[in-house]
Amino acid sequence: TRDEAALLAELAPAVRPDLVLVGFYLNDSVGQVGYPDVYRIPPWLRWSRLVQRAVVGWSRYPHRARLGSRYEWVPAFLERRWVSDREAYERLVALAVADWGAAWREDSWPEVEEGFRRMLDLGRRWRFRVAAAAFPVSVQIESRVADDRPQRRFKALADGLGIPSLDLLPVLASTRGRLFYDHCHL
Repeated sequence: TRDEAALLAELAPAVRPDLVLVGFYLNDSVGQVGYPDVYRIPPWLRWSRLVQRAVVGWSRYPHRARLGSRYEWVPAFLERRWVSDREAYERLVALAVADWGAAWREDSWPEVEEGFRRMLDLGRRWRFRVAAAAFPVSVQIESRVADDRPQRRFKALADGLGIPSLDLLPVLASTRGRLFYDHCHL
């Protein structure tokens, strides 16, 4: 949400919205993984795969140094034991701490709150309202282990800040068929 608040600070004066609807995703507290395109590779080196891989590694280093590998959870996700086994589910959430699993950790929420407070401050300054919708991860939809801990935590935060919010977990869980392209994208 810090990244979204920074973008909103940049755009609000020009766009002048009446309402800003924030799509909150469970990994919003961990920040963005660095993008290699912010680093300029000299034209005479662009052909080199080694240089390209070095730039990707360098751009992602700050995130990895702070949180570890963002995708450590993928092998356990692909095993799919988490669908019916609570212990496997909890293990998957713990492995995903550098990504969407951060929402299960209380220490990830102060950064989320700070981002929303900044958006509310911008709303007061530029006269717009802020509302939010919380998106689940596919694990929450596909597992037989019912778990809405992050959504309950988000609701408490939104209610405390006076932000109207919508939890999309119940409605998405009630649909039939495959909804997600991958673990998070609809």
